[in-house]
Amino acid sequence: MPSLKIPRREALSGLSVARDFFERRSSIGVLRHCRLLASGAVVTIETTNLDSVCLHEMDCELEGVEKLQILLPLVVLERCARSGDGDLVITPRDEGVVELSCGDLSVHIPGGLTLPITDWPDFLGEHRDKKIESTVARAVDLHELLSVLRPSVSREETRYYLNGYYLHRDGDEFLTGTSTDGHRMVVHRSPIVWPLADLILPREFARLLERHLDRWDQDGEVEIWSIPPSGMRLGFRFGRTTLLTKCIDGTYPNYRRVLPNPSGNIQARIPARAVVGMPRGEKGESVLLSVYPSEGVVRHRSNDGIVFTSPIPTLKSPSFGVNLRYLRAFMPRRGEVVVVYENGGDPLKIVVPGQERTTRIVMPMRI
Repeated sequence: MPSLKIPRREALSGLSVARDFFERRSSIGVLRHCRLLASGAVVTIETTNLDSVCLHEMDCELEGVEKLQILLPLVVLERCARSGDGDLVITPRDEGVVELSCGDLSVHIPGGLTLPITDWPDFLGEHRDKKIESTVARAVDLHELLSVLRPSVSREETRYYLNGYYLHRDGDEFLTGTSTDGHRMVVHRSPIVWPLADLILPREFARLLERHLDRWDQDGEVEIWSIPPSGMRLGFRFGRTTLLTKCIDGTYPNYRRVLPNPSGNIQARIPARAVVGMPRGEKGESVLLSVYPSEGVVRHRSNDGIVFTSPIPTLKSPSFGVNLRYLRAFMPRRGEVVVVYENGGDPLKIVVPGQERTTRIVMPMRI
C-alpha cells in the first residue's frame, strides 16, 4: 500500500504558498483541489485557477511506490495539517478512498469525494519543460519593480489591457515596467536584463508574486522565462517555488506620448507630514488637495465645510490641485515629494528624492 509522509513544518509551509492560487468557491470542483506529485524524497504541491499555477516542492518520504500522483481537497488537507501535531501522512486506498493522519488526528475521505488524476487541468501540456527566453533577476530588484508599479495599475474591466504591468525594453537591454489607470502612471527602469518579448503581467498575479517575494530571501535570485508556443505565458522560480501565469492578450497604449517634459523651473515641495492629518475619503472618492506654493500651504475642504491647512516650503510657483489619494500612494513615509510641472493644468511629475529610476505622473485637478 503506497504511503506519503510530509514533515508537518514542510506541509504547512507548502500549503500556505499553494492556497493563494486555488479557487475555494469555484463551481469547477477540480479547482478546489491540489495535485500532489511525489517522486523519491520530494513532493510537489500544485494549485491552479486556470490563469495561473503554483508549484511548491517539499521534502517527503514515499513508500510502496516509486512515484505517486493524487488529487486532494486543499481545504481538508490544510485543516488536517494545522489541527494535528505530527507529520502529515497520506495513504491512498482502493476505489478512490484516501486516509489522512497528522499525529493523533485521522481523516477519512470517501472515494466519492476524490477525483481521478486525469481531471487535472494541464496548464503547460507538452511545453512543461520548454522555454523561449529566460533571464535571472535579483529578488530585491523584482520586488521593487512590482511594489512601485502597484499603486497606479487600473482596476477597471473596460480597458482590460491596463489591468496589468507592461514589461518591456525601452531602447536598451534592461527591463522597464509601466502601469497606469488613465489618471496616474508609473514608469520604472529596472536593472534587470530583459531578453523576453514585451508582455502585460496580470495585476492579481503580480500582487501574489510580490507577496511571496516579500516572504523570501531578498538577496536571492529569481529565474524568469517565457513559455512556448506563443510566449504569452511567464514562469518565475525562486527557492522551491515556481509560479506560472498567462499574460494579458492585448496592446498596451503608447504611454510615452503622454509623458510630460517639464522644464524643471516650476516646482512645489510637499513634505509627508503636511498630508498626514488630511482626510482619506471614501474608497474610490476623489479627495482634492489644493496646493499653493506661493502662500506656502496645502489645503483641503471636506464635504461638510471643514478646512484642513498644512504648511509647505514657500516657492514662487503657480497653484494646482491634486487627488490626495494619488499623492499619498506615491508619498514616502518620511521626507517629501517634489512636484515638477509647467503650469497648474499640465500633468504633474512627482519626484521622490533618491528614486531617480522611477517616474510618477498624476493628472491635476481643478481648484
